[in-house]
Amino acid sequence: YCWRLLSIQRDQKERLFQYEKILNNAMVGIVYLKNRRIISCNRRFEQIFGYEPSELIGQSTERLYRTIETYHQIGEGAYRVTDGNASYSTEAIFQRKDGSPFPGVLNGCVIDPEHPHDGSIWIYADVSDRHQAEQRANKLLRAVEQIPFSIAIVNRQGMIEYGNSRFCTAMGKHSEEVLGQNYVLFESDNQSSDYYRHLSAALLAGKAWSGEKHSRREDGTYFWEETTIAPVVDNEGTTRHFVAITE
Repeated sequence: YCWRLLSIQRDQKERLFQYEKILNNAMVGIVYLKNRRIISCNRRFEQIFGYEPSELIGQSTERLYRTIETYHQIGEGAYRVTDGNASYSTEAIFQRKDGSPFPGVLNGCVIDPEHPHDGSIWIYADVSDRHQAEQRANKLLRAVEQIPFSIAIVNRQGMIEYGNSRFCTAMGKHSEEVLGQNYVLFESDNQSSDYYRHLSAALLAGKAWSGEKHSRREDGTYFWEETTIAPVVDNEGTTRHFVAITE
């Protein structure tokens, strides 16, 4: 009996060691809370918030939030949901030890649904990189929308996936009417065979093409415009889209 007991204890210690190793190598912060106080957490959780090992143990999670209002708001929402045996997820602005704010994602649930006040497990993730990427994308989109040129992005089948406001105005269409249309539909029937030959040769060679293009508006009127069409390649160098810039 003693031998079996020792064997079980060794197995339990081994599993515990493996669990701790997994938790401490996780890319997200994991914390066990009770009454909104930190009982235990992995190293990544401490790193995200800028604390030394074990420095947060016993502390209130209030110090993790940018404002006391956010702390109370998330607490009310989270524990209302988790008390109903459901998981909770939200995004918020958190605060590191040095006072610097950062955007993060929070997910959590109670350990035992039948005893929700015995504690809960929460996962924190720093999404600063994603947030910064979204800000850069939004800035680029605003610039493209306000630039005084017509810009359209088409896929390899020639279908329009994006047209800025200047492009839509030039074609006499609303943005939702442009998406999914074939880019050729906005060209006149007066283009020469040389036009298509030179355009195709350049794009198939992965090069940009520039020249005059005869285009047609929604009302049937025609106009000439200076156009540059260039391939858009992915990380492997494969052409996925084409961008057309006209003035």
